[in-house]
Amino acid sequence: MICPNCGRTVPDGTQCPCMGSTPLLSSNPAVNVIKTVGSSTQFLVLAILYSVSVLFSVVTAITADSTLENLIYSAYDYGIDPSLLYPFANQNALSAVLGAIFSSVPGILIATALWLHFSSSRGTATGGVSTAGMTIWKVMAIISLVGCCLGILAALFFVILFIAVLANMGSSNAGSYHFYSYGYGDPEVLLAGASVLLGILAVVVIMALVLYLIYDICVLKTVNRMKNVVHTGMPDNRIPRYLIVMNYVFGIIAGIGGLFSLFSSPIAGVGSLVGAAGMILTARLLSECRNRMTMLLYPPVQPV
Repeated sequence: MICPNCGRTVPDGTQCPCMGSTPLLSSNPAVNVIKTVGSSTQFLVLAILYSVSVLFSVVTAITADSTLENLIYSAYDYGIDPSLLYPFANQNALSAVLGAIFSSVPGILIATALWLHFSSSRGTATGGVSTAGMTIWKVMAIISLVGCCLGILAALFFVILFIAVLANMGSSNAGSYHFYSYGYGDPEVLLAGASVLLGILAVVVIMALVLYLIYDICVLKTVNRMKNVVHTGMPDNRIPRYLIVMNYVFGIIAGIGGLFSLFSSPIAGVGSLVGAAGMILTARLLSECRNRMTMLLYPPVQPV
Protein backbone atom coordinates (compact mmCIF):
# COMPACT_ATOMS: atom_id res chain seq x y z
CA MET A 1 0.00 0.00 0.00
CA ILE A 2 0.97 3.65 -0.33
CA CYS A 3 1.71 5.62 2.84
CA PRO A 4 -0.83 8.48 3.05
CA ASN A 5 1.71 10.62 4.87
CA CYS A 6 4.88 10.47 2.77
CA GLY A 7 3.73 8.57 -0.33
CA ARG A 8 6.23 5.73 -0.16
CA THR A 9 5.17 2.16 -0.95
CA VAL A 10 5.12 -0.20 2.03
CA PRO A 11 3.87 -3.82 2.35
CA ASP A 12 0.20 -4.23 3.19
CA GLY A 13 -0.42 -4.51 6.93
CA THR A 14 2.84 -2.82 7.89
CA GLN A 15 3.48 0.64 9.24
CA CYS A 16 5.54 3.25 7.43
CA PRO A 17 8.49 4.50 9.50
CA CYS A 18 7.38 8.12 9.01
CA MET A 19 4.09 7.56 10.79
CA GLY A 20 5.43 6.81 14.26
CA SER A 21 2.43 6.34 16.55
CA THR A 22 -0.08 7.45 13.90
CA PRO A 23 -2.89 4.89 13.44
CA LEU A 24 -2.09 2.47 10.66
CA LEU A 25 -4.55 2.84 7.81
CA SER A 26 -5.95 0.05 5.68
CA SER A 27 -5.52 -0.42 1.97
CA ASN A 28 -9.32 -0.19 1.70
CA PRO A 29 -10.67 3.40 1.51
CA ALA A 30 -14.05 2.54 3.07
CA VAL A 31 -12.43 0.94 6.11
CA ASN A 32 -10.15 3.98 6.35
CA VAL A 33 -13.21 6.22 6.67
CA ILE A 34 -14.41 4.34 9.75
CA LYS A 35 -10.88 4.17 11.13
CA THR A 36 -10.22 7.86 10.54
CA VAL A 37 -13.49 9.02 12.09
CA GLY A 38 -13.12 6.60 15.00
CA SER A 39 -9.58 7.74 15.79
CA SER A 40 -10.28 11.46 15.46
CA THR A 41 -10.04 13.96 18.28
CA GLN A 42 -13.79 14.54 18.05
CA PHE A 43 -14.46 10.86 18.73
CA LEU A 44 -12.10 10.95 21.72
CA VAL A 45 -13.96 13.98 23.07
CA LEU A 46 -17.25 12.11 22.53
CA ALA A 47 -16.02 9.12 24.55
CA ILE A 48 -14.88 11.43 27.35
CA LEU A 49 -18.15 13.39 27.37
CA TYR A 50 -20.26 10.24 27.47
CA SER A 51 -18.18 8.74 30.28
CA VAL A 52 -18.47 11.95 32.32
CA SER A 53 -22.22 12.06 31.65
CA VAL A 54 -22.63 8.51 32.98
CA LEU A 55 -20.56 9.41 36.06
CA PHE A 56 -22.75 12.45 36.77
CA SER A 57 -25.87 10.31 36.33
CA VAL A 58 -24.64 7.85 38.95
CA VAL A 59 -23.74 10.64 41.38
CA THR A 60 -27.11 12.32 40.83
CA ALA A 61 -29.03 9.09 41.44
CA ILE A 62 -27.07 8.42 44.63
CA THR A 63 -27.52 11.89 46.09
CA ALA A 64 -31.10 12.48 44.94
CA ASP A 65 -32.86 10.23 47.45
CA SER A 66 -32.79 12.19 50.72
CA THR A 67 -36.28 11.44 52.09
CA LEU A 68 -35.13 9.59 55.20
CA GLU A 69 -32.46 12.18 55.86
CA ASN A 70 -35.16 14.84 55.97
CA LEU A 71 -37.17 12.63 58.33
CA ILE A 72 -34.18 12.35 60.65
CA TYR A 73 -33.82 16.11 60.73
CA SER A 74 -37.56 16.51 61.38
CA ALA A 75 -37.57 13.91 64.16
CA TYR A 76 -36.24 16.47 66.62
CA ASP A 77 -39.33 18.65 66.11
CA TYR A 78 -41.68 15.81 67.11
CA GLY A 79 -39.66 14.47 70.00
CA ILE A 80 -38.74 11.22 68.22
CA ASP A 81 -35.35 9.64 68.82
CA PRO A 82 -33.52 10.04 65.46
CA SER A 83 -31.37 6.97 66.17
CA LEU A 84 -34.39 4.80 65.47
CA LEU A 85 -34.26 5.86 61.83
CA TYR A 86 -30.52 5.33 61.34
CA PRO A 87 -30.82 1.64 60.26
CA PHE A 88 -33.45 2.60 57.67
CA ALA A 89 -31.29 5.47 56.47
CA ASN A 90 -28.29 3.19 55.99
CA GLN A 91 -30.39 0.64 54.13
CA ASN A 92 -31.88 3.40 52.01
CA ALA A 93 -28.40 4.73 51.14
CA LEU A 94 -27.24 1.25 50.11
CA SER A 95 -30.34 0.77 47.96
CA ALA A 96 -29.75 4.15 46.31
CA VAL A 97 -26.16 3.22 45.44
CA LEU A 98 -27.10 -0.20 44.05
CA GLY A 99 -30.04 1.26 42.14
CA ALA A 100 -27.88 4.00 40.65
CA ILE A 101 -25.26 1.52 39.50
CA PHE A 102 -27.85 -0.87 38.06
CA SER A 103 -29.69 1.89 36.18
CA SER A 104 -26.39 3.15 34.76
CA VAL A 105 -25.36 -0.23 33.29
CA PRO A 106 -26.63 0.65 29.76
CA GLY A 107 -24.72 3.93 29.82
CA ILE A 108 -21.59 2.20 31.09
CA LEU A 109 -21.81 -0.38 28.30
CA ILE A 110 -22.20 2.31 25.63
CA ALA A 111 -19.24 4.23 27.06
CA THR A 112 -17.23 1.00 26.99
CA ALA A 113 -18.22 0.50 23.34
CA LEU A 114 -17.00 4.02 22.50
CA TRP A 115 -13.62 3.42 24.11
CA LEU A 116 -13.25 0.01 22.44
CA HIS A 117 -13.94 1.51 19.02
CA PHE A 118 -11.56 4.40 19.63
CA SER A 119 -8.72 2.15 20.79
CA SER A 120 -9.26 -0.17 17.83
CA SER A 121 -9.29 2.74 15.39
CA ARG A 122 -6.11 4.11 16.95
CA GLY A 123 -4.37 0.76 16.58
CA THR A 124 -0.94 0.78 14.97
CA ALA A 125 -0.55 -2.99 14.55
CA THR A 126 -2.95 -3.48 11.64
CA GLY A 127 -5.05 -1.35 9.36
CA GLY A 128 -8.29 -3.11 10.28
CA VAL A 129 -10.98 -2.12 12.79
CA SER A 130 -12.49 -4.35 15.45
CA THR A 131 -16.28 -4.58 15.54
CA ALA A 132 -16.50 -5.34 19.28
CA GLY A 133 -17.70 -1.84 20.11
CA MET A 134 -20.23 -1.94 17.28
CA THR A 135 -21.58 -5.25 18.59
CA ILE A 136 -22.23 -3.67 21.99
CA TRP A 137 -24.03 -0.78 20.27
CA LYS A 138 -26.13 -3.28 18.35
CA VAL A 139 -27.12 -5.20 21.48
CA MET A 140 -28.05 -1.99 23.32
CA ALA A 141 -30.09 -0.80 20.32
CA ILE A 142 -32.01 -4.11 20.27
CA ILE A 143 -32.72 -3.85 24.02
CA SER A 144 -33.92 -0.26 23.61
CA LEU A 145 -36.05 -1.34 20.64
CA VAL A 146 -37.76 -4.04 22.70
CA GLY A 147 -38.33 -1.57 25.54
CA CYS A 148 -39.96 0.92 23.17
CA CYS A 149 -42.26 -1.79 21.78
CA LEU A 150 -43.34 -2.79 25.29
CA GLY A 151 -43.93 0.84 26.20
CA ILE A 152 -46.07 1.38 23.09
CA LEU A 153 -48.13 -1.72 23.90
CA ALA A 154 -48.66 -0.50 27.48
CA ALA A 155 -49.72 2.96 26.27
CA LEU A 156 -52.10 1.40 23.72
CA PHE A 157 -53.66 -0.62 26.53
CA PHE A 158 -54.38 2.60 28.44
CA VAL A 159 -55.87 4.19 25.32
CA ILE A 160 -58.18 1.19 24.79
CA LEU A 161 -59.10 1.26 28.47
CA PHE A 162 -59.87 4.99 28.21
CA ILE A 163 -62.14 4.42 25.20
CA ALA A 164 -63.90 1.55 26.97
CA VAL A 165 -64.54 3.68 30.07
CA LEU A 166 -66.03 6.53 28.03
CA ALA A 167 -68.13 4.14 25.94
CA ASN A 168 -69.44 2.43 29.07
CA MET A 169 -70.34 5.74 30.70
CA GLY A 170 -72.00 7.01 27.55
CA SER A 171 -74.11 3.87 27.11
CA SER A 172 -75.14 3.67 30.75
CA ASN A 173 -76.28 7.30 30.78
CA ALA A 174 -77.67 7.59 27.25
CA GLY A 175 -80.94 9.49 27.17
CA SER A 176 -80.74 10.33 30.83
CA TYR A 177 -81.26 13.93 31.87
CA HIS A 178 -79.36 13.19 35.05
CA PHE A 179 -76.25 12.62 32.93
CA TYR A 180 -76.33 16.23 31.74
CA SER A 181 -77.03 17.66 35.19
CA TYR A 182 -73.93 16.35 36.91
CA GLY A 183 -71.80 18.83 38.79
CA TYR A 184 -68.04 19.02 38.89
CA GLY A 185 -67.98 17.02 42.09
CA ASP A 186 -69.83 14.04 40.69
CA PRO A 187 -67.66 10.88 40.77
CA GLU A 188 -68.58 9.86 37.22
CA VAL A 189 -67.71 13.31 35.88
CA LEU A 190 -64.39 13.21 37.70
CA LEU A 191 -63.75 9.73 36.36
CA ALA A 192 -64.53 10.86 32.82
CA GLY A 193 -62.22 13.84 33.15
CA ALA A 194 -59.41 11.68 34.53
CA SER A 195 -59.93 9.18 31.72
CA VAL A 196 -59.70 11.93 29.10
CA LEU A 197 -56.47 13.25 30.60
CA LEU A 198 -54.98 9.78 30.85
CA GLY A 199 -56.02 9.05 27.27
CA ILE A 200 -54.41 12.24 25.95
CA LEU A 201 -51.28 11.52 27.97
CA ALA A 202 -51.14 7.97 26.60
CA VAL A 203 -51.44 9.24 23.02
CA VAL A 204 -48.59 11.71 23.58
CA VAL A 205 -46.48 8.95 25.10
CA ILE A 206 -47.21 6.68 22.12
CA MET A 207 -46.13 9.40 19.68
CA ALA A 208 -42.89 10.00 21.59
CA LEU A 209 -42.17 6.26 21.81
CA VAL A 210 -42.82 5.80 18.09
CA LEU A 211 -40.30 8.56 17.30
CA TYR A 212 -37.76 6.89 19.57
CA LEU A 213 -38.59 3.50 18.06
CA ILE A 214 -37.72 4.85 14.61
CA TYR A 215 -34.54 6.28 16.12
CA ASP A 216 -33.53 2.87 17.50
CA ILE A 217 -34.25 1.24 14.13
CA CYS A 218 -32.00 3.80 12.45
CA VAL A 219 -29.25 3.12 15.00
CA LEU A 220 -29.54 -0.62 14.39
CA LYS A 221 -29.41 -0.19 10.61
CA THR A 222 -26.43 2.14 10.80
CA VAL A 223 -24.44 -0.21 13.05
CA ASN A 224 -25.17 -3.19 10.78
CA ARG A 225 -24.10 -1.23 7.71
CA MET A 226 -20.87 -0.02 9.31
CA LYS A 227 -20.05 -3.56 10.41
CA ASN A 228 -20.67 -4.70 6.85
CA VAL A 229 -18.25 -2.02 5.60
CA VAL A 230 -15.56 -3.33 7.95
CA HIS A 231 -16.11 -6.94 6.85
CA THR A 232 -16.53 -6.41 3.11
CA GLY A 233 -14.73 -3.13 2.43
CA MET A 234 -17.66 -1.85 0.36
CA PRO A 235 -18.48 1.83 1.06
CA ASP A 236 -21.95 2.57 2.36
CA ASN A 237 -23.29 6.08 2.97
CA ARG A 238 -26.77 5.01 4.11
CA ILE A 239 -26.65 6.77 7.46
CA PRO A 240 -30.23 8.04 7.93
CA ARG A 241 -30.63 11.79 8.11
CA TYR A 242 -33.37 11.14 10.66
CA LEU A 243 -30.72 9.72 13.00
CA ILE A 244 -28.51 12.79 12.57
CA VAL A 245 -31.37 15.26 13.01
CA MET A 246 -32.77 13.49 16.09
CA ASN A 247 -29.36 13.57 17.77
CA TYR A 248 -29.35 17.32 17.28
CA VAL A 249 -32.91 17.52 18.64
CA PHE A 250 -32.13 15.34 21.66
CA GLY A 251 -29.01 17.40 22.31
CA ILE A 252 -30.90 20.70 22.21
CA ILE A 253 -33.67 19.37 24.49
CA ALA A 254 -31.14 17.95 26.95
CA GLY A 255 -29.21 21.22 26.91
CA ILE A 256 -32.32 23.28 27.69
CA GLY A 257 -33.27 20.87 30.46
CA GLY A 258 -29.74 21.03 31.84
CA LEU A 259 -29.82 24.81 32.00
CA PHE A 260 -33.03 24.74 34.05
CA SER A 261 -31.67 21.93 36.26
CA LEU A 262 -28.62 23.97 37.20
CA PHE A 263 -30.74 26.00 39.63
CA SER A 264 -32.35 23.05 41.43
CA SER A 265 -29.68 20.34 41.07
CA PRO A 266 -26.29 21.57 39.78
CA ILE A 267 -24.85 18.05 39.43
CA ALA A 268 -27.78 16.84 37.35
CA GLY A 269 -27.68 20.04 35.30
CA VAL A 270 -24.00 19.69 34.47
CA GLY A 271 -24.55 16.03 33.59
CA SER A 272 -27.38 16.96 31.22
CA LEU A 273 -25.25 19.64 29.55
CA VAL A 274 -22.39 17.19 29.09
CA GLY A 275 -24.77 14.62 27.62
CA ALA A 276 -26.24 17.26 25.31
CA ALA A 277 -22.79 18.14 24.01
CA GLY A 278 -22.15 14.43 23.39
CA MET A 279 -25.37 14.06 21.37
CA ILE A 280 -24.55 17.06 19.19
CA LEU A 281 -21.02 15.75 18.65
CA THR A 282 -22.46 12.35 17.72
CA ALA A 283 -24.58 14.00 15.04
CA ARG A 284 -21.50 15.77 13.66
CA LEU A 285 -19.50 12.54 13.51
CA LEU A 286 -22.34 10.69 11.79
CA SER A 287 -22.64 13.49 9.25
CA GLU A 288 -18.89 13.45 8.63
CA CYS A 289 -18.87 9.68 8.12
CA ARG A 290 -21.81 9.96 5.72
CA ASN A 291 -20.07 12.68 3.68
CA ARG A 292 -16.82 10.72 3.47
CA MET A 293 -18.63 7.59 2.33
CA THR A 294 -20.53 9.62 -0.26
CA MET A 295 -17.22 10.90 -1.64
CA LEU A 296 -16.07 7.30 -2.10
CA LEU A 297 -19.28 6.27 -3.83
CA TYR A 298 -19.50 9.36 -6.01
CA PRO A 299 -15.99 10.78 -6.40
CA PRO A 300 -15.72 14.25 -7.91
CA VAL A 301 -15.02 14.33 -11.65
CA GLN A 302 -11.37 15.10 -12.33
CA PRO A 303 -10.65 17.63 -15.12
CA VAL A 304 -9.09 16.20 -18.26
